[in-house]
Amino acid sequence: MSLLLVGCSQDEYNEAASKEAYLNDVIIADLSGMHQRAAELNQQSASFCTSPVEENFQALRKSWSDAMLAWQSVEAVSQIYLEENMESWRFQFWPDKKNLTGRKIEALLKKPVGENLTEESVIVQGLSALEYLLFDPSNGQRILLGEDNRCRFLKAVSNTLVLNTDEMTRKWQLHGTLNNEYNSVEPEKQVTVPTLVLNSLDVLSSRLIREVKLPLGKQKVNHYLAESWRSGQSLSNIKHSLTAGQKMTSFVLKSALSEQDRQVWQGLEEDLIRLENEMELLPVSIFGLMELHGREPLLALNENLSDLRVNIQKASSALNIPLGFNTNDGD
Repeated sequence: MSLLLVGCSQDEYNEAASKEAYLNDVIIADLSGMHQRAAELNQQSASFCTSPVEENFQALRKSWSDAMLAWQSVEAVSQIYLEENMESWRFQFWPDKKNLTGRKIEALLKKPVGENLTEESVIVQGLSALEYLLFDPSNGQRILLGEDNRCRFLKAVSNTLVLNTDEMTRKWQLHGTLNNEYNSVEPEKQVTVPTLVLNSLDVLSSRLIREVKLPLGKQKVNHYLAESWRSGQSLSNIKHSLTAGQKMTSFVLKSALSEQDRQVWQGLEEDLIRLENEMELLPVSIFGLMELHGREPLLALNENLSDLRVNIQKASSALNIPLGFNTNDGD
């Protein structure tokens, strides 16, 4: 009996150590990267507004692009938490079929705003609002004309992005080290790292399919429904998300697994790497893809992402890991 208790204690210790490592090396690491990019974007916004010249404008756009790619990683590793807590819209409001982002911003530009927008609609708090200000074709480059209200708004949004990123990092640290979604003190609500990763991959693959299917349509492509269509990096976002998925899978493969489970996880990693490599040959945007190659590559990408999701669901059965669980109640 004492040997069994020692064995159980060791297993519990190994699982706790694995969760702590995943929290720090993947989730918190990506959040820290996002926070750094948001801070750089905030600094670039201030620099541009001090000197609104073309060189600073292009540097600001590049900084936005870096922050958006960092968000793809954060969204991938925090999918379940973000969905259950309705957090993601504060960072990216998509899909926006009715151009609520543009309408909200144009309305707010007519009145004074504070140093941050945390009390305003989530639609204007994050990367989507900044993308509208920096890339929207209907605006041209009006911000370069030195319109003070647009610069004030730009700085308020970028400052809000920093505050929101900092808040989410603190929440993850709280949930990760104490209880709730990630590391409950109640045994029946415990979530292992493989369970968390497989469910994250399932939600991620579903979102990526949607990012392709919405603009793809049934008969013709409408790139205005693509993620990040204004900046033209919709496909680049998907590739970056796949890279984040591969990183999660790689973490699981470093842990102690049975030979059968290892083969299943290796199969998923190979799927993700193959998709990443195929996307290297594509332009960064859906609009650019359509101009060069027409609709067929987008159909193929949709099919490949659908196959990935099917393989994730097959892995669920092979690994005996349920998908679609609610981490708040242990289902």
